Amino acid sequence: MKSIFAIVIILFTSLNFCGTKDGETSSRTNLNEDVLILRKLHDDYIQKRSQHNDGGNALFIFEEKLKEILENSHYINNDLYKALSENDFFLVKSEDDKLIFIYWEIIDYGCHHSYKSLYRYSDEDSLFVDYFAGKANIEFSEDNGAHPYKVHKLNDSTYLTFNTQLVCSSSRLLSSKVICFNNESKGICLDCFENSDGLYTSVGRRDTLNLKFDTVTKELFYPELTPLIHEGEDTGILKTTGKYKKLVYREGKFIKN
Repeated sequence: MKSIFAIVIILFTSLNFCGTKDGETSSRTNLNEDVLILRKLHDDYIQKRSQHNDGGNALFIFEEKLKEILENSHYINNDLYKALSENDFFLVKSEDDKLIFIYWEIIDYGCHHSYKSLYRYSDEDSLFVDYFAGKANIEFSEDNGAHPYKVHKLNDSTYLTFNTQLVCSSSRLLSSKVICFNNESKGICLDCFENSDGLYTSVGRRDTLNLKFDTVTKELFYPELTPLIHEGEDTGILKTTGKYKKLVYREGKFIKN
């Protein structure tokens, strides 16, 4: 009797294991198919913009497909990150793999470079997807902006992003925002800096501009700037002095030390 019971248990476990494996394989297959569709939609947008056609609708279809993929709870962040990266999309993620960003350039006919991006936060209890920069169904807008290139973890549900943007050919913009996922709020924190828009720093394109963060002391360092003077006149462009100022993260906010 015990032998029969043991055999039943083994068979049940084996069937359950196979079902799980088949489910995982199916999910990965669907993800790969979705990403291939996404790649084609993005290529269609690039082609239309390069031919000076109206690329707005093509862009919006691409964004809708991307959001659909990110909102699919069957897709886990690591698989998403791998599949999208292998198809040459621009991504960055947090060290705990809970938060991933994907961004794309809005093609302009001139020298201006702007970006839109979406982020996805996923853990055991929640899945949250939203625009990090830009808005749905809008191609060119003041809401388009810098894309994230680095994510630092502040605590279990709060992150610090470093973002960059090339503005025309003369200057570069760096910014930093706090993004959090807790019981009080989800998304970009509007009161984690003295400026509700976050920390913004802009200098001439040829100047060196870096943001730094100390993960132990929770200190954010940003460059001190001074006007760029050429032949006795203010050019309207800022340059770095070589010195850094800092903000310290305390009680949920970055404050001057």
